[in-house]
Amino acid sequence: MTCHIDEEELTKLHPEGLPIPFDIYGCTVCHGGNGRALESERAHEGSHADRKAMEGPRTASADDFIKMWKRLHELNPEYEDRLRVESFYSPTGEYQIYVGSKKCIKCHKKMHPEHVERWRKTKFETFERIEKEPDYKNGNADYKRKCYKCHTTGYREDKKVYSEQGVGCEACHGPGEVYSHLMAGEHKGDVEKGQKLAKISFDFKICGDCHIPKRHEMRKEYFKDVARVK
Repeated sequence: MTCHIDEEELTKLHPEGLPIPFDIYGCTVCHGGNGRALESERAHEGSHADRKAMEGPRTASADDFIKMWKRLHELNPEYEDRLRVESFYSPTGEYQIYVGSKKCIKCHKKMHPEHVERWRKTKFETFERIEKEPDYKNGNADYKRKCYKCHTTGYREDKKVYSEQGVGCEACHGPGEVYSHLMAGEHKGDVEKGQKLAKISFDFKICGDCHIPKRHEMRKEYFKDVARVK
């Protein structure tokens, strides 16, 4: 990266989202073009300058999209689960959009009705159970945000916002913007291609992010304090 060398300026030009290490990735891994060329015209051949140009070829098929993620991963291999982390981002480096459980269920209730029904019966499908808990009702904003990480879908700690209340489909499977785009387009019904994308976005390690006792240490402290006051 010798021409576009001002990293501060590059950061301003790029969308907020993936903290792109420009010194590692360079430009061509996302924008295309010829990174080895010594002349500007040759370097920019076949490059994608704006969002629309980048989205077009990369959302044409699951294979094209996964190829981009893998290339990013190869450039930064020291993170064991980096590929899964990168799979949360769109072709333009922005966060993928969480499409919501309703959109997922629209198709999957026909394909896997027993799975959808089992999810509907879980106590955390909605956020209502959490809202009724005394510690949540009496907790301050910081206390409540600790609940959001595991009891909402698509919670972003940097923004302190979530996409959907309750534990929806994408809480475990990751954001579905690209997946739903592919399955609704020319690859509609092509389960094999859809699964390629879904397998990268899903990792059983994600279960351990929430299903550990220490997640409720704050609740224990709250009820201890309540007991002391009484």
